[in-house]
Amino acid sequence: MLKVKASTTRPSLLQEIRRVVEEIAPERLTIKKFNQKSRFSERKVSYHFGTFNAAVEAAALVPNPPCVPASSRRKYTDEELLREIGELWKREGCRPTEVSMNAKGRYSGHPYITR
Repeated sequence: MLKVKASTTRPSLLQEIRRVVEEIAPERLTIKKFNQKSRFSERKVSYHFGTFNAAVEAAALVPNPPCVPASSRRKYTDEELLREIGELWKREGCRPTEVSMNAKGRYSGHPYITR
């Protein structure tokens, strides 16, 4: 979604948070989801409210608890991860990097790093 560069107000940011929550329901609001669906960046929200969760609370919503994933993370098998590396390598014509996996891969680089 196109990000807004003009100056914004706190009420417009709160309205945007509520809009995104309605759009993605029943999924939980995460910074990643907000950045994907919002006209504003999470950084702009954090600038105006101190933290993203403070803005979520100001929007009369309940933020995700700290250190709890917004969704249950699925554990990928080694075979799934290796298959994706191979497919990305074929598509891109070169060995995948963490950046290319994050941008174009089915999985981010994180599951590979935590192995």
